[in-house]
Order: sequence, then C-alpha cells, then structure tokens
Amino acid sequence: MPNELGDTLEAVLKLIKIRNSASATDIAAIFNTQPHLMVSGLQVLLDKGYVYRTVPSDTPYVRFDEAFAISMTGRDYLEVRNRHIRTTLMTYRLNIIAIVLSVLAFIKSFFPDIITIWKMLQ
Repeated sequence: MPNELGDTLEAVLKLIKIRNSASATDIAAIFNTQPHLMVSGLQVLLDKGYVYRTVPSDTPYVRFDEAFAISMTGRDYLEVRNRHIRTTLMTYRLNIIAIVLSVLAFIKSFFPDIITIWKMLQ
C-alpha cells in the first residue's frame, strides 16, 4: 500500500492518535511550522474521514483552535500502513537471505574442482 497521505500527513495522523486529540495550533507547535499549513493538512484528513471534530460543527472549513480526534478509518489506515511496511521489510530480508545463500552455494560448487586440481598438482 503506497503512502497516499504523504509523510507529513501520516505523521500528523500518528500524532493525533497518540495525543487522542489535537488542534492545528498544537500540531504546528509540535512540528515547529506555521499553523495555516496544518489547517490545510487537517482539512485533507477531515475530508478523507481519517479525523473528526471533537466538538461538532457545521462549518465546512477547519479553524486553528478546533480540536480533532482520529476516527476508526484513520486507525485502520495506520494499521494497514504499518502492516504493509512490516511485510515489505520482511520480504526484503528474505530476498537478501536468498541471494546470500545462492552466492554461497555457487562458491561451494567450485570446491570439488579446486580439491581435484590441488591433488593433481601435488
């Protein structure tokens, strides 16, 4: 599963999950960035359904001081993403082990010939 949110929004989603709720101002202070950048990121997360407002509001836009919590869809996204990363790393490890074993088997295949040549030279 490719990272459809991007690294920054995924980090924001993880932060909201850890803190249980956070506003754009809180997130901007933690990431040491401008709050208006976090407002647009939270708007994307809200539109995708990954977060929800802790205090219901009818406004379609995100305010700086409005708190958000992670939804079940957001939790599912993070779980699937973490599982994908773990399985990808496991696949890479297995591929590296297979390559190392293949190279070792290839090198070992020359030993009978080397021993035979060595005996012939003596």
